[in-house]
Amino acid sequence: MEITNNFKKRAIDAVLALGTPKVMLLDASHITDVDTDDNIDDVSANEISSANYTAGGQALANVTSVLDLANDRVDVDCDDPSWTNLTATIKAAAIYVDTGVPATSPIIGIVTFGSNQSPATQDFTLTVPAGGFYRGTSV
Repeated sequence: MEITNNFKKRAIDAVLALGTPKVMLLDASHITDVDTDDNIDDVSANEISSANYTAGGQALANVTSVLDLANDRVDVDCDDPSWTNLTATIKAAAIYVDTGVPATSPIIGIVTFGSNQSPATQDFTLTVPAGGFYRGTSV
């Protein structure tokens, strides 16, 4: 069965409308499990702790979902989140929708870096790919 493009967009928009899309930085002890990392409470024990970093992560700015009929997909994009003067060891970043309740705040995806990122009182920017952080396509 082919999922219609408009349904893909409505489904993605419905998830985004549950709350505030955010990104949480995860420390070196984090191990991503795509089968069990459903909501942000599943990974928040591995959230970094650092000056100039707010617990719960940072709200994503200018989140958009764009229907691409020519390629049968929906792309979700946002501005590149950044932190100033951050000192931490970062293994991954969890993109999620903050509903106000960690157990019901769905994780959209987790970006695991190829190696730990260790800014030492430096600015840290998570560069979102040109096509966005999520691409909804049919199977």
